[in-house]
Amino acid sequence: LAAGRTSRGVSLTVADSWVVEQLAELRGPALTSFMKGLAGMLGTTWTLKVLAWSAIIVLIVYRRFRHLIVGLLTFQVVGIVLVGLSAAVRRPRPFGVTIEGAWAGWAMPSRPVALLAAISVVLLYSLVPKGRWRQTGKLLATAVVAVLASARLYLGLDAPSDVLVGVAIGVTI
Repeated sequence: LAAGRTSRGVSLTVADSWVVEQLAELRGPALTSFMKGLAGMLGTTWTLKVLAWSAIIVLIVYRRFRHLIVGLLTFQVVGIVLVGLSAAVRRPRPFGVTIEGAWAGWAMPSRPVALLAAISVVLLYSLVPKGRWRQTGKLLATAVVAVLASARLYLGLDAPSDVLVGVAIGVTI
C-alpha cells in the first residue's frame, strides 16, 4: 500500500478505475435500483450492527463465552484496522464514474465488505459445527459477501482492490 504514491500504485488505480467504468456502462434504471437495494440491505451500518449484536446475543444465550470474547475482540480489531488503514492510505472513491448510493470516508478498504466478512466468519466458526454444515455455511457466506461486493462495485462506491483488501482484513482477523 505504501507504493500507492508511486507508479505501481497509480497503475493499480488506473486498472481499478477501468473496471469500475466498464461496470458503469452496464447501468440501467432497473438494475441500478436492484443493486442499490442489495447494497442497502447488506451493507448499511444498521444491518451490520444487527448481525453483530445478534451474534453476540446468541453466543451469550448459548453460554459460549470463549467464542464471545474472541468475537468481540475480532469486531474491535477489525474496526481499528479499518480506521487506521483508511487514514493511512486515504484512497479516494473510483474516478470517472457517477457514484450511485450513499458513502462516507475514504475508499480503501471497503468497510461494509470487511465487516460483513468478519461477522460471517465469527458466526460460522462460533455457532456452526465442524463438518458439512460449516462447509455449506462458508459457501453461503462467500456468496453473500460477493453479492455485496458486486453491488458496491457496480454502484461505483468501491474499486476492486478496495473490496479485496476489505475481504482480506475481515476474513484474516
